[in-house]
Formats: sequence, structure tokens, C-alpha cells
Amino acid sequence: MEARIVVWECEDIKNMDMQSSDIFFNATIDQESQGTDVHLNCWKGQGSFNWRIVLPVTYEENKGKEQFVNLQAYDYDIFSKNDFIAQKSFPIEKLLKECDKYDVLVKFDKCYYENNYVKYFEKQIKNIDQELSAEEKKQIKENLNSMYDFIEFEADDDEKFWVKLDKGLNR
Repeated sequence: MEARIVVWECEDIKNMDMQSSDIFFNATIDQESQGTDVHLNCWKGQGSFNWRIVLPVTYEENKGKEQFVNLQAYDYDIFSKNDFIAQKSFPIEKLLKECDKYDVLVKFDKCYYENNYVKYFEKQIKNIDQELSAEEKKQIKENLNSMYDFIEFEADDDEKFWVKLDKGLNR
């Protein structure tokens, strides 16, 4: 299989070079990695990419290991090591399983998200063991809710969504 990731744009990226950054993104699945082009002098952390990342993915149903997309933002530097800015990892096992099972393309959009992940996590929250302490239940709920709370869909386009990165990114 292959995973196709489109990086359209970014905003609120932390400035690493005085008042701007030379931003690029890198996506990794398993050991395969690919990056975008570099956008020089991105003022206020805004960049427009329209860059497609295509990564091969090996899926084995009973592998027992969750697979993740790891998306990282960097500041490009010519004379030194690139500066790490932010990242987010998210699981894709459910998507891969459906692609393998039905032998069809699965598009991760708002409809898919609401019909699959939201219902799955709501069910998990309802099934929390009643014998746990209130603090344990609270922690489990927070962990389940945080798994996909980094996704924010565009109001006017159900196919585009923002991924909120950890460390230095507000949106």
C-alpha cells in the first residue's frame, strides 16, 4: 500500500531565525521518510506548500504493532543542523485495516473521522470499568479524547483539516 499526505499550508509556526523561519515538513511511516520543499523566510510562521508526500506502507493484519504517521516541522539551516520546531504522531492502523479488508482507497476526511473515530472513542469512554477510581476514569477519558483532538476541520471544506503539532504550534 501507499499513504498519500498533502501538506497544504501552515501557520503559527515558531520563528527560529529572528523574525522568520525557513520551514519544511518531514513525514515518516515505519522506516520510510519523505519531506516537503523548503519555504524560505516564512514570516509569522505561515507557509503555503501544496506538497504531496507518498510513502510505501507495509500492512500485516496480525502484526500486533500500531503504525503511526509522524509529521515533523523543521527550520532549514545552511551552515548548521536543521532546527526541530514541532511534531505530531497519529495512528493509522484502522485506516490500513480497512484498505486491506475492502481493497479500496480510504480517504481520511471529516465524514470518515466522525463515522469511525468519534464513535469508537465515545464507545470506549462508555465502557470504562465502573470499579476504577474517579481519578483513573478521568485520566483514561483524557487519554482517549486527546488521541484525535489535534485535528481541526475547515468549516467550508470537509476534506481539509489542520493538524495541531506539539511544541511551539498554536493551531
